[in-house]
Formats: sequence, structure tokens, C-alpha cells
Amino acid sequence: MKTCLSLLFVIVLLGAYPMSTVSGDAPDQDPGGIHRVDSPQPPPAAIHDGFVSITGHDAGNYLRFLASDLLEGREVATRGYDIAAEFAAVLFRMWGLKPAGDFIQAGPVTGNMSAAGGDARKTPSRSYFQDVVMREVLSTTGSITAESGQSGIKHERTFISGIDFTSSVAGNWSISAPVVFAGHGIVEKALKYDDYHNIDAKDKIVLILNEAPGADMADSPFHRKEYEERYFQPRRRMHGGDLRTRTAADRGALAVLLVENRPRKNRYLGSRILDREKVDDSGPVFDPGRRRLLLPHSGNTDPRSPIPTYRISRHMAAKIVAMSGENLENLQSIINRSQKPASRLLSRVRLTLNSKSCTQLVRSHNVMAVLEGSDEAVKNEVVVIGAHLDHLGKKGPYIFNGADDNGSGVCGLLEVAQAFATNPIPPRRTILFALWTGEESGLLGSTYYVAHPAYPLEKTVANLNLDMIGRRWTRERLDRMRQWWGVDIPQKELENIDPDRFLVLSRARGPSPVRDALKQANALAGMHLLIRPSAGFGGSDHAPFAFKGIPWIFFFSAMTEDYHMPSDSLEKVSLDHLENISRLVYATAFHLAGWDHDEKASE
Repeated sequence: MKTCLSLLFVIVLLGAYPMSTVSGDAPDQDPGGIHRVDSPQPPPAAIHDGFVSITGHDAGNYLRFLASDLLEGREVATRGYDIAAEFAAVLFRMWGLKPAGDFIQAGPVTGNMSAAGGDARKTPSRSYFQDVVMREVLSTTGSITAESGQSGIKHERTFISGIDFTSSVAGNWSISAPVVFAGHGIVEKALKYDDYHNIDAKDKIVLILNEAPGADMADSPFHRKEYEERYFQPRRRMHGGDLRTRTAADRGALAVLLVENRPRKNRYLGSRILDREKVDDSGPVFDPGRRRLLLPHSGNTDPRSPIPTYRISRHMAAKIVAMSGENLENLQSIINRSQKPASRLLSRVRLTLNSKSCTQLVRSHNVMAVLEGSDEAVKNEVVVIGAHLDHLGKKGPYIFNGADDNGSGVCGLLEVAQAFATNPIPPRRTILFALWTGEESGLLGSTYYVAHPAYPLEKTVANLNLDMIGRRWTRERLDRMRQWWGVDIPQKELENIDPDRFLVLSRARGPSPVRDALKQANALAGMHLLIRPSAGFGGSDHAPFAFKGIPWIFFFSAMTEDYHMPSDSLEKVSLDHLENISRLVYATAFHLAGWDHDEKASE
């Protein structure tokens, strides 16, 4: 059962996209697929020294420290995380990489090793740390009240958190506004479908069905492949919620109420919550609860949602719609039959959303270092290589050391950083190495960076994200992959894959520099890749860059039953596998950053 859950999580993490194998030159809209290299080429002289300097032995030495009990799971805003951050900063400085964090005042350095060194009397210099101030939510209470008035009679109904609705919003605020029913909240120009046509969502609360019109109708145009992936597959439905929220926000909405599209699935939201509270005694019993952290100016623990989003029960949605004299089932039936919007203002209905939170400020930091490019013409362009440094910390007597998640990604980044620092020939473009905080709490560190970048986002060429790259696949998991993912790979092709060299990669869709750089790099690394073009959603730190339209690659290896468990320990990490992936990242980054191919430069 745990194996099945692990594979399901991979679907959730990466998005489920049917793939086909690729051979020869790919078109601009390369669908991805298997890219297998059995006889890798030797690295060019220009990048050779850095390439061969990457070893699993060195990565393992870093990992022994980062995944040790001393650091107590590297939870955000704890001493263990701060020690890990200092360790990384010391290595960056030792390798001669320049600090790329916040500017600090001139003067002697005390406490943490934050300065670049040199004469302290000079003008302010950068630190290796980018401070990220967060709000920790200690408690939250909330309510939603619906009011309607007809013929001078006022009706009021209050809905209860945890039974009628759930939300990750926090803060002290109240929103009171009229309500519009916006169908499925979808705008698809190619289908000439717009749920916002002829309605005004500005300064309104928007009620939206998830999925898409005709969920149970085979002839619905939304069952075409590109829309099926976006609106009906499990992970994409979640991201569809994000997309709907952003669409509503773009039209001036104040908040979104998202309700289950299919009546039989969501009659009692409270039962789902109770199910999640059940204790699984098949393994160690511990409190799995996480601290609720968010960025100070956000009212939502999901940084991808620009306005408050509530998931409400179908029963609650039906009551709100009925208060306006409409019927939710009838409205949905109209949409399904006509394949046209049935959006409308829910007249005489007004909702009040209340939230009250007790919070405290906590501080953590991203760790950032930079290698400046050598070409004056393009050195202001940046390739960002990132990995999250945090993990789950300590729960009672259990320490979640996070050797794979994400000690492996951190050590891979450190190996790549040292390789760039020691390679005799520098890249033409600048490379930024970033260890993010708060990934486990909602991509907080990377989201903060995108809002406060060390280098302009418009000059950011690509983001390479390393997360969980230390565990090998097995033949059993490969055989199950087709069943779980629906991956269109012939059985013979699947049999030719070496699990020891197999890696799942997501990358930005369409023609972008990351597509070609990845395949050129794999000619040197000799991996067996499953490349999955994606819109960039997913529970890791490439997502904030993807939302800004920056090309990206998500390097991710195998999911196991040790995910987010105390058993994610050092001895289970394959250092050879970590070495191979780190070399792939290094070569990919060098292709993106560019090097001088001139013979003289390569001597």
C-alpha cells in the first residue's frame, strides 16, 4: 500500500502527462518522452575539470553532516536550519564564490559568517544570506456568513470551518461583498468559452465549480487531451484551482469559493477532515503537524493563490445559491447541456468572510552565492540553480533527517557550485546558487526571492531545481509506471531502461533553452531520462519561477516509502546516483550559461 501511495505522490508532484517516446530532432512543441544515452561522450575540455570533480564521495561527506541528528531535521527558523545555512555559506566562501544575499553595513563581522570578507571600512557589501521574515500562525478562527433579503425579510446563515469549508488563509480581516456564480471559472479562447462573459467579478466573491463542463459526458470538448490534463487529472485539478483563483483575481474578485463539481463526491466535507485525523499505526506514531508559516503580506499559506481561496462543501454551495432563488443543480445542468456559461450575479445575497489569527514573526534566510560570467555582453544574464535546505525537523522523539528530501538536492548543488568554482574556464553568463528556506511550508523562500530577486527576473535565463535526487528507481516501480501514469512507452523501450540510471525530469513546455541544453548535457552524463514537459505547477521551488514565465527544469529521482518519514536516512541514499545527476545538472547549467568553444579557450 505504501508503494502505491508513493507512486501516486509522484503523479501529484510532477503532474500526470501522457508521453510518447522521442527520436530524432524534436519539433518546437516537443512532447518529451524517453531520452536514453547508453554511451556517454567525454566532456569537452572547456568543462572537463569541473565535470570530473563532482563525486559521490564528496557529496556523501556533506550529507553526513546535513542529515545528522545534530541538525535535528533542519526545520525553518530553528538552530538546526541555521547551522546548515552557515555550513553552506562557509563552503561557498571557501570556494571563492561571491555572496549574493542582502547588503550589510560596513563594519566588523560578528556572529554569523555573513560578509564577503575584505576591508570592513569599505562601502556596504553583500551577505551570503537573504533574510526571509515569516509569520507563524499559532491559531486561526474563521466563519462565513450568508445574508439575503427578499420582500423586506432578512435571512442569515453561518457556515462552520472544518465542516462546511476549509481554507489555509490566515490573518485578521473581514471581507463582505456580493456573490457571483462563475460556472467553472474557465476562460478558454480556443473553445470560445468564457465563464466571465457578461458578468462583473470586480469587488465580488466568486463561487466556482472545479473541473470543467461535461465531466461525465464523453463528447465534452474539455475531454480533449490538452483540456483533460488541465482540468480533470488529479494534480491538474488542484492547479486548475490555482489557475481559477488567479483568473478571478485578474478580474478584480476579492475571494474564491471552490466547490466540488460532481455531487456525489462532496456531500459532507467534514468526513474528509475526520478521515485525515485518523492515526495510522502501521508505522511509527508521531504528530505529523507542521508549523503554519506564510510571508508577512500574504493572507494565504499557498503563495500561488493571490486572493483568499476556500474549498466549500457542495451542500454549502447549494444553500448560498438557493438564497438568491436559483438552484445549483439546474445551473450546472444548463452548462453541461449547452456547453455554454450560465454565470450570473446571485442577487440579494451577500457573504461575509471573517478570519482572526494569532501570529508571531520568525526569521529564516535563503543562502545565495554567485559566480560572475566572463562575457561582458551577457554576464548580466543569470542561470539560477536552487535546492531547498529545510526539512520537517523533530517531532517528539523522532528526527526527520531528510537525507533525500532534500539533503541530496543540497549536496548536489554544493557539488555543482564547487565544480563551477574550480573549473579553469568560467561560464559566459552568471550562475546564482541558491539554497531556499521554507519549501516544506509552501515554497516560501523561493517565492520571496522571486518577489525580491538578487538579479532582475527579465535577465534570468532559467531555473534548475534539485529536489530529492538521491534514491534509485527499481524495476518494479518502472513496470508500474505505465499503469499509474498512463505513460505511452512501448514495453520493449521500458525494458531497455536501466533503473540505476533512470531519472524523471519535468521541464518548461515549448521551445526554450532548457530543452536543448538538457539533451546536450545528457550526451555527457549518460542517463536514461523520462522528460515531461509541464506548465510548471508542482510542489517544489521551480513553481514560483514558472509563474513568472522563466524556463525551468525540475530534477527529481525516485519516490519511496521513506518520503516525509524519520526513515529518510543517510544509508539509503545512492551516492553514485547523486553523482550522475549532479554531473547532468552541471553540464546542463554550463550549456545554458555558455562557454567559449574556441580551441584556444579549451586548451
